[in-house]
Amino acid sequence: MSALCVSAQIKIVDMTDSSTVHAASVFISGNRCVGVSGADGLLPLPKGYKGKVTVNHINYYEKEFLADTVSSGVVMLKPRAYAIPEVEAMVGEPDYLVISAYCRAYIYTDSVPTSFREGLYDYYLPIGSVGSEEHPSLSSLLERLIGKGRVRCKTRSEKNVRKEGESYYSSLPLLSWYYMLLDRLPKSDIVTDKASDKVVSRGWKGSVLGLKNDTVNKTFTAYCDSAYTGADSLTVKFFGYKVRFIGCKEGEVYSTKYGQPKLSSLLRRYYYLNAKGKAPGKNPMTSIDMYEELYVTGVRYATKAERKAAMKDKTAEPLVVPADVPPLSKPLEEAVSQMKP
Repeated sequence: MSALCVSAQIKIVDMTDSSTVHAASVFISGNRCVGVSGADGLLPLPKGYKGKVTVNHINYYEKEFLADTVSSGVVMLKPRAYAIPEVEAMVGEPDYLVISAYCRAYIYTDSVPTSFREGLYDYYLPIGSVGSEEHPSLSSLLERLIGKGRVRCKTRSEKNVRKEGESYYSSLPLLSWYYMLLDRLPKSDIVTDKASDKVVSRGWKGSVLGLKNDTVNKTFTAYCDSAYTGADSLTVKFFGYKVRFIGCKEGEVYSTKYGQPKLSSLLRRYYYLNAKGKAPGKNPMTSIDMYEELYVTGVRYATKAERKAAMKDKTAEPLVVPADVPPLSKPLEEAVSQMKP
């Protein structure tokens, strides 16, 4: 029986409805990260591994267990509830929807934590330009990047550390406000009065677009899974560097307590990218795992004048992690404590 437990694959599921949990970070002994769970909930554990496993996900409480004690092959995760940010009443004709958030990003190089960034940010999203087009054109995306509809980010406080001598570090956010998964879902599939967990479409480079509606916790999740895996990997070369993308997962979680999911009801977002990178010269390809998590702490509206005034204010506030943000996994927390700016 013990041999059967070890050889079988372990799957993680939601304790509420038994649906599979994808994009959960998986750690094993030695503080090593071995990847994330797949769309089927299966954990990417080394063959025959019997030791401690730590599973961490933005939507669930952290779970620790020994691989050789999971006799059923299934591990249940408890959903984590988040307070719904209060939206200030809109007065007059504001120019921006402002999403305040705590964001953190971290990188693993060859399965070892090597950099960490966290901060408090205010994102100024122009009303009527972001999240309003179901299929934005290239020209409209460029306009948002450099023109009138550009999203602005106000950094209120930030911390950026890395392992000594490490060349890969979190300097730029991976999450973009110009591409929201919710906008890619057919409107007929965004139904909040009944539970659902399904794949909506399969697209470019093997990406799988899906959704999950949780009627118990009143949340709606839009997610993208499996991009770049297998034969659909993507290789990019620039200035002597070579990067091969071999896995990408992302998701957006919205509150449905007061109706249909929309940008102002966003609760959190996550992004995971697995790649292999090579610096110029005779350097080997190195495995790189990049994670980013965003937790919304407040939503309000602002005018252009208010946005300009905020950008001019260079006062740095203390970096206090919001109370309802889940703690870092123990292996990652230990590694970060030894990193330096």
